[in-house]
Amino acid sequence: MAYDEERKDITFLERELANTSENWRARILTTQDSQNLENTGTIQPISLPDGLEDTENVRSWCQALRLCGHDMRPVYAEKAIQADCMPHALLQYTARNAYGHMMPIPCWVSSCAARRVGVLAQICLARTWPFWTGSTKIIFFKDEKPENGIDLANFLQEQLARTIFPQDLLSKWCEDLIHWRTHLTERHHSSIPLKTLLDSRKAFIVSFDVRSLKTRFQGYAQALETYTILTEAAMEKAISGSYPSAVFAQKLFLVILMNLDKFLESYEGEDGCALRSVMEAASMLTIECFAEEDAKRHGTDTRIKRIKTA
Repeated sequence: MAYDEERKDITFLERELANTSENWRARILTTQDSQNLENTGTIQPISLPDGLEDTENVRSWCQALRLCGHDMRPVYAEKAIQADCMPHALLQYTARNAYGHMMPIPCWVSSCAARRVGVLAQICLARTWPFWTGSTKIIFFKDEKPENGIDLANFLQEQLARTIFPQDLLSKWCEDLIHWRTHLTERHHSSIPLKTLLDSRKAFIVSFDVRSLKTRFQGYAQALETYTILTEAAMEKAISGSYPSAVFAQKLFLVILMNLDKFLESYEGEDGCALRSVMEAASMLTIECFAEEDAKRHGTDTRIKRIKTA
């Protein structure tokens, strides 16, 4: 196992761990995801607006808009529309909704590597309303056939390089594609057949409502304490934009690991032990990274003193 300090991520050197680390995915469900799961058993992307055909070109633009910083989405989209390249109808999906969350983008459903779920939670806290914690569900599923589509950097170059789209902005967008793809090890899916995956024991759901927490902790005290810490983090993120603490990461992974152990009791896949090892390592790294950020925010000396061996 190696540590990538720039990305604050783990690289697993053993093949089984490396494959498990990439193929087990996570997604924090939106309100629409939960409705789709209840009605169809499948997590589906939102529909394209009327009059816009589902073509490879449109799907590629949707992917490119996903893989960039939220504040830059409308900037890239407006310039691409001015260059007469991107369909104008996609601009509406670069805004934020009434609760400050980014609008979902059509054609694709995204996921991150399961080991990066703490980073995803940091970004996507409070996706549901009301009961920001109680309505939250995270799905973990096995995805052995990724469908990430075409080389998006080449797509952008082909579409925009010989237009009025600013060259420096094009270079930045191409850099963003790489950053966001690697930051969360993001994958895009036409849909996620979650009910089928659950039935075949290739997925499990982690819920954070008090009843589910009580079942895991076998009592109300820890359940309510955990619910309070997670909810405080969600409220602080939504209201003040602050990022969650190491205590949040601890509680998040405690619930996840307890659910994982329950899932593995009846899991028949050969990668069960590898999945547990991956998620245990992810919990340690996430807590350490969040603790380092806590120290920076509280004015502690941020120069991490590392022991050098001879």
